[in-house]
Amino acid sequence: LDSWKVPGLSIAVIDGNEVFAKGYGFAALPDKPATPETLWYAASTTKAQTAATLAHLIDSGKYPALANGWSTTISSIIHDDFVLQDSWATEHITLDDAISHRMGMAAHDKAYA
Repeated sequence: LDSWKVPGLSIAVIDGNEVFAKGYGFAALPDKPATPETLWYAASTTKAQTAATLAHLIDSGKYPALANGWSTTISSIIHDDFVLQDSWATEHITLDDAISHRMGMAAHDKAYA
């Protein structure tokens, strides 16, 4: 942590039924320790993690639900939980559309104003 000037982090590794979770360093300077329960602002880092995970799952060929690769519709995987305002979009948006930000959704740019 010191060499990268990172004040703190939390990590969890799950292997079957075994879970390792630990906080290192500080959640807030100068003295609030990081713990496994610390909530971190992840921002856009999840986009790359999600894309990498999907690529791995698709390339593995082990998941019939992903047989159409990046052309798989999201509704075919999580139909009951994926509902957009537009029913056509709900049924036709693919993994590639979502990862590429081509869903036609509003940007919500004022969220940080």
